[in-house]
Amino acid sequence: MPDSIAWSFNATGSTGGTSKAAGKTAADAVLIVRKTVPDAFDDSLNLQIDSADKIAFMALTSSVYDADLTVKGGVTAVKLTGPLVLHGNAVALFSTDLGELEVKNSTGGDVELSILLGFDIAA
Repeated sequence: MPDSIAWSFNATGSTGGTSKAAGKTAADAVLIVRKTVPDAFDDSLNLQIDSADKIAFMALTSSVYDADLTVKGGVTAVKLTGPLVLHGNAVALFSTDLGELEVKNSTGGDVELSILLGFDIAA
């Protein structure tokens, strides 16, 4: 049975500039992964997703946003200083293979990672 992911975004600068958007992304299936990542963790999470071309939506959020928390799905590690939200073809900018997600936590404490994936099986 088809599913969907409702999303919204609202950012406001200190001078009053805003950026707002909201919508729904259709998904054939939705997967939620939650993981407690202890301090000094430097390892991979096995997501077992071979190809990012089937991912219509990806959101990676954390209980802590810090430059000392990095995630790497492809070539470049991303400092998780805020939520990572990608739609459609933008997922491949992060990684074309989500089989493993490398995570490094040097924040000084545990963090809770949450990954929400929406799949488009027909893509």
